[in-house]
Amino acid sequence: MTISRREFVGLAGGIAVWLAASPAELKSASTSTDTQPFRALSPEQARTFEAFAAQVIPSEPGSPGAREANVVRFADNALSSFASDQRAAFLKALAVLPAGFATMPSARQVAAMRAMDKSKHEAFEILRAPVLAGMFANPEYGGNANKAGWRLIGFEDRFSWQPPFGFYDTPAEIARRD
Repeated sequence: MTISRREFVGLAGGIAVWLAASPAELKSASTSTDTQPFRALSPEQARTFEAFAAQVIPSEPGSPGAREANVVRFADNALSSFASDQRAAFLKALAVLPAGFATMPSARQVAAMRAMDKSKHEAFEILRAPVLAGMFANPEYGGNANKAGWRLIGFEDRFSWQPPFGFYDTPAEIARRD
């Protein structure tokens, strides 16, 4: 799939909205656990969004998906805290999905999502942005559980890097030997 520069910027902007909160806001939003009730979503809305998220980033053998990354909890926490101003738009977008979406066979879910995407319905991007943010955000913000998203893309979680960082940072005496 190729996307235009304009679509990429729009997608990045959508994700940025979900990650624009301060680290303190993000950390405070990550306090719920799987056993606590949802704060912004009803159980049915959470099931519907989880089904949507699982189609955006599906689980495969040896490859975690949105479910394993706890994307639904990330979105619920965000919608009840730093992204509460986006809750109405999110719920409206969720309502665009067909009734019973969570229990539909996978092929019907994909068909419904493709129809939304093909028609450029804004609901698709409104729902996809928190999936991507929850999949790849710093785990301490409530998504990306067990660093599932980072493992998926091969990100090495060191948070402390030592020089040389690349060829441009190699000391001159070492560079001359090469």
